[in-house]
Amino acid sequence: MKKFLSLLLCAVFLFGFCACGDSDIDPDKYVGEAQMTRFKALFTTELDLYSNVFALSTLDADKDKSFDYKGEKWALVKSASYSSYKKLSEVVGAAFISESADKLLKEYDFYADIDGKFCIKTGSIKKSDSDKPELDISKQPKLVSSSADECVIRYYVKVGKLNKSVNVRFVKQNGSYKLSEFVNI
Repeated sequence: MKKFLSLLLCAVFLFGFCACGDSDIDPDKYVGEAQMTRFKALFTTELDLYSNVFALSTLDADKDKSFDYKGEKWALVKSASYSSYKKLSEVVGAAFISESADKLLKEYDFYADIDGKFCIKTGSIKKSDSDKPELDISKQPKLVSSSADECVIRYYVKVGKLNKSVNVRFVKQNGSYKLSEFVNI
């Protein structure tokens, strides 16, 4: 009797696990946790670039030691995160699809490599005291849409006391997802 009961319980567990297959999961409505973590890292990089490098503020520079180059005033960038223009370009290129990375660096053309030194146009240096957007970790991101080569995720962002949601599009390029465009928040 004990063997029969053990066999019966094993059969119930076996059939129960078989019923838990992937057939109920619609791939257009599901993105794995690991991929969601990668998306979050890309979006966090975008928030940093938006807040501290391009739109709201620029990287620190030594204005007192500015110099003329091709009719413009330039200063050396002082940044622990971005030691060179090449490093900045690599970060932008790793986060955004190539078309958007090129567009972003052309639109915000106030950074350059001058004789091997990372520089910024002095007229473009800015520091913002305004509130910078931060990812609202109290709210889970939501999958808006998904296909074989594109995902749209809704993130929740805090800007001071203001709460916003923003849809961020990720596109697969060269085998990995990247941000499709620079999102102004």
